[in-house]
Amino acid sequence: MGRYFRNSGLAAFLLATILAGGAMVAWGIFAGFTGVSVVTSWAGGQAREMLQITALGRPVIWLWKSGQNATNEYLSLDRKVIPSGELTHKKSGGIKFIQPRTLAADLTAERTNNFYDWIRGYTNGSVPQKYWYLVREGEALERAYFVGYDSQTSAFVGFLGTGGFRIDQPPPAEQFDLGARSLTGTTATLWAGPYRGMTPNYVGPRDGGGRVAILSVDQLYLLDLASQTVRHVPLAEPVLSIDMTNESEEVDDDVEQEMRVLVRTREHLLLLDWQGETVRTIALPEALIGRDIKIYLPLGPEIVLEQWRGTDVGPPYTHELYWLDAESHVTRRESITLAEGQNMDVPVLRVAICAVPSPAVLAAFGYLLTGAANKDVDLTKVRWRVWNISWRLYSLLCLISAALAVLAFRRQRRYEPRTAPAWAVFVFLLGPAGLLGYLAHRRWPALDDCAACGARVPRNRENCRSCQAEFPAPALLGGEVFA
Repeated sequence: MGRYFRNSGLAAFLLATILAGGAMVAWGIFAGFTGVSVVTSWAGGQAREMLQITALGRPVIWLWKSGQNATNEYLSLDRKVIPSGELTHKKSGGIKFIQPRTLAADLTAERTNNFYDWIRGYTNGSVPQKYWYLVREGEALERAYFVGYDSQTSAFVGFLGTGGFRIDQPPPAEQFDLGARSLTGTTATLWAGPYRGMTPNYVGPRDGGGRVAILSVDQLYLLDLASQTVRHVPLAEPVLSIDMTNESEEVDDDVEQEMRVLVRTREHLLLLDWQGETVRTIALPEALIGRDIKIYLPLGPEIVLEQWRGTDVGPPYTHELYWLDAESHVTRRESITLAEGQNMDVPVLRVAICAVPSPAVLAAFGYLLTGAANKDVDLTKVRWRVWNISWRLYSLLCLISAALAVLAFRRQRRYEPRTAPAWAVFVFLLGPAGLLGYLAHRRWPALDDCAACGARVPRNRENCRSCQAEFPAPALLGGEVFA
């Protein structure tokens, strides 16, 4: 068996593969570290811009640049520097920017495999606290309910479903129907979540603690965990997505904030108070219907809406801003493209191709890694995007590998023509490392010109491999000893 393995040539291919793999690993480590250092240094010096809206509704470009010559300044939309004093809001103290809220145009975002998309923790805002957990269940985790426990004794408190508080687990008909959707956009609180760990952060009643909004299909429910009540809010249109925010109002010499539930329907944006009453209805501009938007609530009656779009490979993004008055009329519109940093997918893929210069290995890794990255995305689109970014460099790698395969084919024909095609395929698939493995897997006999046919052939046999003529005996030098 061992003799057949050696004579069949498989041993030679195995040894060459091992040598090529070792060379590929060594080169990958060197090129990877070098490439990452270059990319990190290159990206660190890039100017980056972020769109901000002040408390008074003024759009500002926040420009910063990391590195040795770090800068941090504010620009107008025509990129003129704004003195920080012009942005100071006297009643709020310092420069006050609005935290935007993002509302999706539909509920197609599917649940991820992240644990915190299965279960989330909340507090009821009281002292001592009660912990409430939103738990998904069902074959596809399509239903959810809340279950509460005492924070000090871990005693069971009860359940909350669409029918309100109960001691036993809500039946499926009284559970919140989330379908296959992510919790993002279907649940909302006044504080960030999910929490890192199973103990929710405490948020008091004055901060909106214990208040949760949740969607069931396209219906809105408001939960007060402190009073353990659930309120269904009937609305004229199906709800697409929700969030919570604070609406600011100038009162005397101070700024007061009121909690608002943001509700997105197909054509409107609603601001509700915690009792479920509609405080304000905004008709969306035609251009924003069916698109994800960001909402800013500055001081005064105006509201600012933002919609953005990027290229097929990410940034730069173009931001469309709309200012709407109390009657939903567009009073101002601005469009701006920001330098939000280069898309790191491009240099990272280039480093990967340079670090793994093998068409076969690179294609296999790319296919497997994009498939394992996130099972909830369209893999066809991801792989097509990767190909759009990397096809030029990958094609160059294939051309180089093809040229090396031709060299290996021509060389192998001199030694063993029968195996020349196999070695050419080997070198093409493994690239430069394959050629190194091919050259280093054996000791090569010397080549010399055949006196009969003139072909340059190996001299490790008695006759010419090309014309089968016998090689002449070496000339005697006179010092030979014949036994």
